[in-house]
Amino acid sequence: MQGLENSTSMRESFPQRLAALIAARPDRLLRQVELCYAALRRDAEGPTQPDIAQRLLSRTAEVDTAQRNLADWLKDRAAVNTGEGRRLLSLRQNVDQDLAKLRDVLSVSAALPVVQVKAKALQALLDVHVGVKQLRDLSRKLIEGVKRDAAEFLVDSPNEGRPILEQESPSMRQREGEK
Repeated sequence: MQGLENSTSMRESFPQRLAALIAARPDRLLRQVELCYAALRRDAEGPTQPDIAQRLLSRTAEVDTAQRNLADWLKDRAAVNTGEGRRLLSLRQNVDQDLAKLRDVLSVSAALPVVQVKAKALQALLDVHVGVKQLRDLSRKLIEGVKRDAAEFLVDSPNEGRPILEQESPSMRQREGEK
């Protein structure tokens, strides 16, 4: 019965497993930023629709969430005192400000005619574009560095771990034989 008390249901463990999967694949976080931003641009540059302000606000929220997830992952892996860490912090603040400005423009312009909403959104989107592009480029560089460090660690680890495994093997066999 104790085993049942400590176990978690699949539904309870799913968010943890999903977070672990995403953390293991930072490329997916970067791809999510790119996809959300592409959808935002497509809606802003595409045919004008009556609900454009709401659609763009929704897309802006998606981009904001995706870039925050990516930046949080990178922040955990990049030391803030390094040049890249400081640059990441600065870029994240710039993108946050640009997205906030875009949200403000869209919120205020919701009462304007659709054509003016689109024009104002495209102007604000230029700033977001530059920030997201710089964040993407720095993220790729940091992700490659993390992967390179992990690969070097895996190459070094087996050589260091072998003596420990060899020392434990006879004792493990003895314990198995006693059972």
